Amino acid sequence: MIKFYIHHSYTQTLDYKITHNLSEAVREENSVKGKYEGHDFHFIFNPELNDAEDGYHLIDWYASKREGRLEEFWDYSVSEHENDSISFIKYCQHVLQNRKGWIITFFRTEKLLITQESYDYPDLNIIENELDLLKSHHIITDNYFINQNIAYKYPHFHFAFTNTIFQWNESWAIRWYVEVGEIHKRLNFDWNLVYSVRNHKWNRVQNLIELNKLGMKGLLLQRSDSLQNDWYWRYDARLDGIKKNSIHEGSDFDRLDYIKGHDGYLDTFFRVLLMGKMQILDESWAWNDVTYTSQYLSEKTIGLILAGIPFISTHSYPLDIIKVVLEVEDHPFINQTRKYQGNPKEFSSFVSFFMGDFNFNCSKCEEWINSVKTKMLKLLREKNSLLDLSLLDFKEMQKKRQII
Repeated sequence: MIKFYIHHSYTQTLDYKITHNLSEAVREENSVKGKYEGHDFHFIFNPELNDAEDGYHLIDWYASKREGRLEEFWDYSVSEHENDSISFIKYCQHVLQNRKGWIITFFRTEKLLITQESYDYPDLNIIENELDLLKSHHIITDNYFINQNIAYKYPHFHFAFTNTIFQWNESWAIRWYVEVGEIHKRLNFDWNLVYSVRNHKWNRVQNLIELNKLGMKGLLLQRSDSLQNDWYWRYDARLDGIKKNSIHEGSDFDRLDYIKGHDGYLDTFFRVLLMGKMQILDESWAWNDVTYTSQYLSEKTIGLILAGIPFISTHSYPLDIIKVVLEVEDHPFINQTRKYQGNPKEFSSFVSFFMGDFNFNCSKCEEWINSVKTKMLKLLREKNSLLDLSLLDFKEMQKKRQII
C-alpha cells in the first residue's frame, strides 16, 4: 500500500488533481483508496501536519492559497503577481524547516526558474533563490526542462504533466475546450487565420501592427479590453484601427464586465476560438527570442490542443515541450517558428507565406494537431504523472528528461 497524507481539507478538485485515473476507487470522508498500475494507493486528507512515517506527505500551492495559509508570509517588496509564489515558498520553508522528503505540488501556471536563462528577470531570481532552500523536498511543477543539461542541476524538481492539466481544470475549467472543439470542427468559417490579443504586451502589439500591414483577406486581427493594465492604456490608441472586442463598453445590456465568465474562457470561446479555422498561438513568454532552458505551457497551448484547433506559433518553446512530453512529430512549421521567433516583422512575412497556400499548409497543421490531441487525451484518461513519480520513488526522473 502506497499512502499519501494530503495536508489540506478535502475538495473534489484537489482530489481529482492528485488521484485521477485510479481504478476501483472508493471515496469516503477525507479518504480515497484505489489501484494504479497494479499498486494499491490510499490518500488521506487532513489539514493538520504530522510526521507519520508510513507514507508521503503533500502540500499543494493552490489549496494553501484557497485555505488562507499564505497571508502572513506576504512580501510587500515584490509585485502582487509574484507574491502568489513567494508567500507559498516561505510558508513551505516555515512548516517544513525540520522535515525532509515532502511533496510540494507547485502548479503555479507561471515560469519559476530563471538563473540558467540567457537574460535576467529580477522577480524570478527571488523566487528561484527561495526555492533553493527547499532542496530537501520534491517540488512537483508544471515547468518542463527543455534542456537536459540544465535539468540535472535541479534534481528535486519534477514535471507532472497530467496533474498540471487538472490544475488548469481547477483554475480555468479547461476541460470545456474539448467541447468547443466539437463545435469548431462542424463550422464553416469566414476567416482562415485568427490572431487575438488580450494582454497588450509590446511584442503582441507589434505583431498586430505588422500583421495589419499585410491587409490580407482571411486574416482576422482583434484584441480585447478585458485586461486594462498599464500595457493596455499605453498601446490602446496606437491600435485604434484594430477590431476591439469590448468587455466594458456598450449599452447596459451589451456590457459584459458584470456577467459571470466574461474574464475567462467564455470570451475566448465565442469571440476567438470559434471565429476562424486556425489560430496564431502567442504564448506568455513568446516576447523573448531566446531558446529557453525551461518553460511551462499555459491555457493558450493546452486549450488549442484539447480543442483540436490547428495553429502556428510565434515561439518554438511550446512546440518543443509538446514534442517530447507527448512523443509526437515536430510541428510542420517548427523551422520557420525558430527562425522568426521574437521578431514581429519577420513573423508577419511567414504569415504572408503561410496564407499564400493556406489550404495545403492548414492540412499539414490539422494532421499534426489531431495526433497531438489523441496523445494528450489518452494520457489524461489513463495516466497520473504524480503517481508514476511515486512508483519511481522520485529517483529515476532524470531518465525521463530528454534534450530537444
